[in-house]
Amino acid sequence: MCHQMGSKITRELNPEMGSFNSTEEAWNHRIRQGQLGNTMVRMMNSMGYDRGLEVYADWIDRIAEGDLPPVPPRPQGVERNVVITQWDIASDISFLHDMYGTDPRDPSVNANGKMIATDYSLGVMWILDPITHSVEEVELPYAQGVELTDINTFSPPSMEFPSLYWGDEIIYREYGSSEIQGLLPDGRAVINHSFRPAGNPDRCTSGNTFADFFPLQAASRQQVLYDIDSGEFELIDTCFNTHHAAFAEDEDDTIYQAALGLRNAIGWFKPRIWDETGDITAASGWCPAYYDTNQNGTYDEDEDQLANMNGYFISWNPLDGSVWYAFTGTNPGAMVRIHPGENPPYSCTTEIYEPPFYNDEAPGQIAALPRGSATDRNGVVWTALAGSGHLGKFDRRLCEIQEGPGKLDPQHCAEGWTLYPLPTPDMDNAEAIAGSADYMYSSWVDQFNILGFGTNVPYLTGTNSDSLMGFDPVEEEWFVMRVPYPMGFYTRSMGGRVDNPYIGWKGRGIWAANEVRNPWHIEGGKGQTPTAAQFQFRPHPLAH
Repeated sequence: MCHQMGSKITRELNPEMGSFNSTEEAWNHRIRQGQLGNTMVRMMNSMGYDRGLEVYADWIDRIAEGDLPPVPPRPQGVERNVVITQWDIASDISFLHDMYGTDPRDPSVNANGKMIATDYSLGVMWILDPITHSVEEVELPYAQGVELTDINTFSPPSMEFPSLYWGDEIIYREYGSSEIQGLLPDGRAVINHSFRPAGNPDRCTSGNTFADFFPLQAASRQQVLYDIDSGEFELIDTCFNTHHAAFAEDEDDTIYQAALGLRNAIGWFKPRIWDETGDITAASGWCPAYYDTNQNGTYDEDEDQLANMNGYFISWNPLDGSVWYAFTGTNPGAMVRIHPGENPPYSCTTEIYEPPFYNDEAPGQIAALPRGSATDRNGVVWTALAGSGHLGKFDRRLCEIQEGPGKLDPQHCAEGWTLYPLPTPDMDNAEAIAGSADYMYSSWVDQFNILGFGTNVPYLTGTNSDSLMGFDPVEEEWFVMRVPYPMGFYTRSMGGRVDNPYIGWKGRGIWAANEVRNPWHIEGGKGQTPTAAQFQFRPHPLAH
């Protein structure tokens, strides 16, 4: 989830590591290097440590002996019409996490304006002006009196063995863990950012409707609004932990958050109410995700069961105002639907839909681990099923069980799912599932025909294959937009923008950034910086 597998750096052993008696022994040393060594050890433990070392050692030994994956096809059809423009941005130790330059509800907002990429590691933003080709670095703020050491970091400031590239230098700082989510209609950027310690103020645990109904003890990341024109910041001190966001089309411009790390909750912030009152309690709220065991339509602490499903990517359904988030924690994962209702939190309802997973009602269909959540204009949810290698389409209207206790079974609506295997090679010996060797970090739906293929076209990040992958839902055909150089394009999210609706393909495109955790994995090695990329489609290969 942090870098590609199969790049030159990962498929070879650097001789500067030293000499080892076996490839397994070399791997044991390799994964312990640098600040993320303990994380890699934990991941290897999840596979069975010795077995994991054996698998990875066998993999690179076979590559060294000449084993290769299938040769990918040359671009075909519309793939030959892709135009990719790239800009070098950020620093050689930056960990970009998300880049946006418009309002996801209106892609004409901030037309021809600056793109903002947040740096998860360094606590700054990198602001690209695609007209002047200039890049500005802007520091993100912290609450008054807060010391950076008061804020928890994702990576430890220590290591067992020095990095091959940076030695003992602590390069991952991560005090802000910053992630931009999009722009409001007035051009203010919405950024998730840790600007205070995690412990919540009293207003989050009692004294108001939401705190009394479902108290929240901590929030490790809050929200910041940034005015691109004035350079001013507003600190939005949410009670819930902010993660990926969904922008609702309502009078308050509500921003929903999948409250990752804060159990069983979604949260929301209403910019219009904030602007009018300056009162964060009035401008925010949250709902728990729960199994409605007693079937009375609201959460009862003594009778209902919390879902224990933290959210990842999140989307808003324009048909009915419901919010959908992807739960990735354990197989098979799930898509969780929460509807705030007319009087939240009392009216909040939850529905849980697992993808088909050894389900007798869906023989031969095995899908796992939704990560993306993107809803089209018809209310259909599209998700990247990263565990099994599918694009998943879920249409709740197809569910045979619509009411009653049967809905408590998360496998109750296999008929609502349609699974599309990825157009990428499968892993060897993956027989029961699709088993794609690619990895998809997220999904996105072009609701506004930005690229010219029609409305409601879903896209996935080909995070392990230098690409964005589009899917024609009518013809059920894939098209791939691959970044050929430098190799190692690893994106986590994307978004479309219309800069000029009257000049054809040159006035519109999809934006994504190379958001690899370690830029020295990009072709060229140490010293490489991330890139911002705009993807466009011309009418034919020679169009200028």
